[in-house]
Amino acid sequence: MLTVKRVIGVASLLAVTLLLLFIQYVFVKENRQPLQLTNNSDEWYYDNPSTLTYPHDRFKAALFTFVKNDTASLTKLRHTIRNIEDQFNKERGYPYIIFTDQELSYEYMELASSLTKATVRFEKVDNVFYGYHPETDQDRAAQTRADMSQIMFGDSEDYRFQSRFMAGTIYRHPIMQELNFGWRFEAGTEYICPIDQDLFQYMYENNKTLSFVIALYEYTETIPTLYETVLDFASQHNEWITSNQDPDSLWKFIQDPFTKNFNGCHLWNNFQV
Repeated sequence: MLTVKRVIGVASLLAVTLLLLFIQYVFVKENRQPLQLTNNSDEWYYDNPSTLTYPHDRFKAALFTFVKNDTASLTKLRHTIRNIEDQFNKERGYPYIIFTDQELSYEYMELASSLTKATVRFEKVDNVFYGYHPETDQDRAAQTRADMSQIMFGDSEDYRFQSRFMAGTIYRHPIMQELNFGWRFEAGTEYICPIDQDLFQYMYENNKTLSFVIALYEYTETIPTLYETVLDFASQHNEWITSNQDPDSLWKFIQDPFTKNFNGCHLWNNFQV
């Protein structure tokens, strides 16, 4: 005879199993054969649009991501654009912005953009947005990478460049400045069910500014001085930063309620609108 406790246990196990399957489905690399680029410039041409075309004039919204120029990245990008079109964008027509720090061939751009009728703008970013800040001490940066070589991505220079861009400088880019909303997607991931609601329209009609879907515990060894730096900045800019005494502030997401220390919460902007 099933008891309430046993039913709850079975339901919990099922929920965990479904969650693990979802994570595997979305995040684990699939064994797809990458496309083989011909690299023959005479066979391909792509007229990269200078402006974005939006489906209506109430607000400006676009989907955006960051890619590299290799065939594996193109394969992932094509897969995800096809998936987004099928699950969300085919009937809506929001444009795509594809950022990169490398040269993309006409072939690459044509193969990626051919999966949608929406505008696809490819944007190569320069070292103003992607790379070292002019005031960065590069000798100190190199030593820090060496000291963090045993930490995941700890010794990667390019990972830092991409993180700096996607978490900060991207929002100062001119093409992003014209948007009211931007939806970050990741090449190689899938949305496993139809998205019937227009998220951009919902946020516009309900006066929403930001949404996020992932919050994990940070690897604290990768950010030894971040929290103190944030506190110092907040203390100097009361005009921008809401006090942690304000009950409506978001400090509660990142501060331990008793010690007021950083609680390790790491808000990702992956899949964020």
